[in-house]
Amino acid sequence: MKQAFTYAIIFVISSFDLQAQSSFYNAIYWGTYYNDSANYPTFNFAKTDLIDQIVVDKSSGSIFVVGQSFAPPPDSVLSVCSGSQTIGLRNGNGYLAKFNRCGELQWSTFLGEKTLCLALDVQNGKTIIYIAGNAKPDEIPGPPAFKCDGSSSPIFQTENVDHSEAFIAKYEDDGASFSLLRWTYLGGYKIDSTTGEDNIYSMAIYKHNVFVVGTTASIDLANFAQHKADSIKADGLGDAFIAEFDSMLSTLKFFTYAGAEGVDRFHDIEIYSKGKNYVALYASGTTTSSSEIASGTGFDQTYTAPDDGFVQLWEDNDHDGTFTKTWGTYIGGNGDDHSRASKVDANGNVFLTGFTRSTDLPVSPLAYDQVFEDGGIAGSTADAYVIKINKNGGKEWCTYFGTKKDEKVNGLEIFSKQGEQYVAIAGVTNADSSVFPLVNSLQAQLNGNGTNKYDDAYIAIFDDVTTTQQQLIQCTYIGGSKMEGIQTGKSYHPSLALGPNKELFMVLATESSDFDSIMGTSFKHLVHPYSGGADAFIVKLVDSTVAKQTSCTFADFNRTIENVEPAQVMSLYPNPFRDEISILISSRNDEDGYVEVFDAIGKLIMRQRISLMVGQNHLSLNIAGLSSGNYIVRLITDRQNIVKKEVKE
Repeated sequence: MKQAFTYAIIFVISSFDLQAQSSFYNAIYWGTYYNDSANYPTFNFAKTDLIDQIVVDKSSGSIFVVGQSFAPPPDSVLSVCSGSQTIGLRNGNGYLAKFNRCGELQWSTFLGEKTLCLALDVQNGKTIIYIAGNAKPDEIPGPPAFKCDGSSSPIFQTENVDHSEAFIAKYEDDGASFSLLRWTYLGGYKIDSTTGEDNIYSMAIYKHNVFVVGTTASIDLANFAQHKADSIKADGLGDAFIAEFDSMLSTLKFFTYAGAEGVDRFHDIEIYSKGKNYVALYASGTTTSSSEIASGTGFDQTYTAPDDGFVQLWEDNDHDGTFTKTWGTYIGGNGDDHSRASKVDANGNVFLTGFTRSTDLPVSPLAYDQVFEDGGIAGSTADAYVIKINKNGGKEWCTYFGTKKDEKVNGLEIFSKQGEQYVAIAGVTNADSSVFPLVNSLQAQLNGNGTNKYDDAYIAIFDDVTTTQQQLIQCTYIGGSKMEGIQTGKSYHPSLALGPNKELFMVLATESSDFDSIMGTSFKHLVHPYSGGADAFIVKLVDSTVAKQTSCTFADFNRTIENVEPAQVMSLYPNPFRDEISILISSRNDEDGYVEVFDAIGKLIMRQRISLMVGQNHLSLNIAGLSSGNYIVRLITDRQNIVKKEVKE
């Protein structure tokens, strides 16, 4: 008789060959929701966890993400510096979390109100993580920044003296744990201290120096910089800025404002280096300024309205520590244009993506999509765009990507395969499959069920060509039955990152609990289940032709396996238990196996080898030393995996 068994967890050792397709990514190897309920039980009840950026350590495959979580209890404290310092937690906290290559949470920590970006470095053989974002104290002045590393090097700015400051923090990865080494504010005097903000949106590392970009309302950020380009803030509400710190966050080595009469913000920074002495900065963002943005050989020197994307090249040609603007260009047309993410290739070409409501972007004759799709009401919908600009500021190609619905975009990656270069973007759309250009899709319908009520995330991959017709190589929805791309305040996702073997990672915030069931056979493993509300979510897409992208041990939650004849049946009692669990196993075969006990987050507590005989088998486990809570008991044999949940009083 055919039976179906639904298990809470199924452990699978997976190293498989997927059926070859013409796409680059033909499966989601694993996905996981972010939940640190082991340290913060309130994760199980939090309404909102956002996620903004993902970076993958190319040497170890470890995954680092940042965002904002409302899980830690307000007015609680986080102990750091071996207990000598504390960080106050509030209703909404920036976080940094590490996952291993198989999607298992290793550790997480909190600092600031919003953590928007991160970058990795290696110092003295250790992985160093820098994070940055925004801190808004409940009281003025806010808590002082501090150091934990015992170094004599000072903190650049210890005080938060007004409403909102940017911050940068430095952590050391210790494998299964972490150390906060030091952190600093970056902020200054604002004409209106109740509304002005200093925000860092992106960061990059070059020779252990930390480069950050963002937007500021402060008029004096350049005061303590060793080297300056434009040290005077313009009269607009906010200027974009570039800042360079030493590795100890002690010295502001370089600073410049970038802006004019409007609102200017850098959303991304990319570093291009060539040889031992040449380094250049590509800073990109969005502006409402009609001057001081475009210059030199940038291909578009004319501001339109109301918002334009833009990118600037800054170089230190004299090698004196001062970067100067070589060229700048607008990216825009007759509508609203925003730049969100960028990448630089080995030849110094910069690829940018964002979204637009312009009908006249400078698209290329051989672009994949040459026509802006208007939803029927001017300015009501947006299309994504992708543009390639060479190192001299000239446009190589530009394409729309969109439908008459809404396509937003926040993530971009570039990669090569068999000598050809490709561009991947990630965003959200509310276009259903009748109009959305699915190609080699892993998910055939919006929301997976044809209801078409909510936004789904998407990934689209284009070839990088200028002399032949550009192709959309792959385009797929990635989502569940509810809303993806949740926004609470300022959050910029989905985000993309490449792994060490060119696997593709994406992060997003979602209200969907059912990615695995909605996406079906293309979704291989769910590492940690949904907690509720809006959850941060990570997925790993793989190319079946690259064996190194797979081979993990998983705990798959809430997965139904059909057509299985049970070799064993396991019963546990009492439930709940106090000190001892009695196990009754009915077996059809003489077979050896193991009984294992895991805590609520999948950590192995104990493992006992057993020898089963045909018929009834009795076993007792004495686990009196465990604390109260939920536990998982698993029976594993060559023929069967059975998982049961137990509660200890």
